[in-house]
Amino acid sequence: MSVNGNEKITAELVLLTVEWTSYQSSFYYMSNEMKNWTESRRYCTERGADLIIINNREEQ
Repeated sequence: MSVNGNEKITAELVLLTVEWTSYQSSFYYMSNEMKNWTESRRYCTERGADLIIINNREEQ
């Protein structure tokens, strides 16, 4: 099965919608994998992201 450009973009947008959450101008990926802080941070940095703690109740 071949996928044209529009189908690929649509599929990518669906994945972003399912896996990512936005709040104001930030995007968050919520994982349900169990890792320690060091493993989690490595996972994030390998993907060009940061591991954070959200203390703001509204943002949580």
